[in-house]
Amino acid sequence: MSKGHGSVATTTAPASSKVDAVMDSSVRWSADFGAATSAKAGGYSRRCQPGDPKTTDRRRLLADRNEYIAYLETHVERANGAALEAESAAAELRQLRIRMDGLEESSRSIARTVDSVQAQSSHASENGLASRQEVQEQLQLLEGRTHRLEQRVSEGQTTAEAEIARLRNEMSLAVQELGQRLDERVQALKDRLDDRVQALQSIHDDGTSLIIREAQSTCVRLADDALGASEASQRKVDELTRQVETSKRRLDDFVSQTEAGLEALSADVIGVRAQLAGLTAATSAASADSAEAAVPTTTHTAGVRSSSIGPDSFTDGVADQVERRLAGRLGQQVLQLSNVLRRVVQSQASLSQQLSARQPVTTSTSASNLLAEADYAELSSGSYYTSPQAGNGVTNDVRRTAVDELYRELRQLEASTGACRTRRA
Repeated sequence: MSKGHGSVATTTAPASSKVDAVMDSSVRWSADFGAATSAKAGGYSRRCQPGDPKTTDRRRLLADRNEYIAYLETHVERANGAALEAESAAAELRQLRIRMDGLEESSRSIARTVDSVQAQSSHASENGLASRQEVQEQLQLLEGRTHRLEQRVSEGQTTAEAEIARLRNEMSLAVQELGQRLDERVQALKDRLDDRVQALQSIHDDGTSLIIREAQSTCVRLADDALGASEASQRKVDELTRQVETSKRRLDDFVSQTEAGLEALSADVIGVRAQLAGLTAATSAASADSAEAAVPTTTHTAGVRSSSIGPDSFTDGVADQVERRLAGRLGQQVLQLSNVLRRVVQSQASLSQQLSARQPVTTSTSASNLLAEADYAELSSGSYYTSPQAGNGVTNDVRRTAVDELYRELRQLEASTGACRTRRA
């Protein structure tokens, strides 16, 4: 195919020299071919009549160079197509040959497998016959053994039935005895459990009543302490109010005294001013003297005015300071008192919670002890007295700590009030 395309490419080249050479060679070939055919008697040109289309086409091709080139190209393409078809046919023939070789190889392998299968089947038939004979022999042996086993099984069955009947009688007697013993044991355990439950109930009632009495006494004592602290703080507040009232009265007296002194000073100032007016009207010389005398009088009046202003501002400042100090101290004491009362309420709530939480705990512990006694029956009676004592110890510790904290706060409050008194004194 490549060769055919190469020839077509060479014939259709644009070079004019190649085309001219091809035309000249084709013309010479056609002339030589025509002369050779005309020399023969039975040539193609002799067989064709004048006016035949083939003769006219041949002459036209020989006369026209382009048509001749196209004619040659078509023939070359046809030759190339035939060559391609031949090559494809050769490739298909090669593939067919390869397939035939594979089929022959597969047929040979099949023949070999058939031979091996036949050999194996013959060998298997022989083995089957031998195994059949062996199986028959084993079956005969097994029949004899099964017969002997049947005899032995029948004998063993009779002996087993007799033994089972004997064991059944013995088991029934043992079960009856065991039932009687269990009934007696259960009754004894039930009686012991009833006794222990009654003892536990009595212990629980005594412990709860004791705890309740202690809690009530503690609450009463704490309430008394709180009331005493509140009364003491109330007395201190009353004392402070009395002191404030006395200080106010003193301030009022001081203010009245200062006002009386100011009135006397104002009267003196008025008299001094009248004297100064008389002196200025007398003489001009006395006016200079009166002016010199007026200087100390003015300074005196200024001092009077400053003194009249100073005591009021001083009393107001003292009153404000006293009120601020008293308000701070009273607020602090009220805050401490509220903290103390809050602690008292919290301690009462914690005691009530401990009591409410302790009752189901004691019941659960008593139930667990009862179950353990029913299972083993080895617990002593003293073990039931340990948990209430431990609970009482824990409750007493908590109560003591709460009371100690309350007393500590009360002492701090008394110390702070004592320090305030010393500072005020």
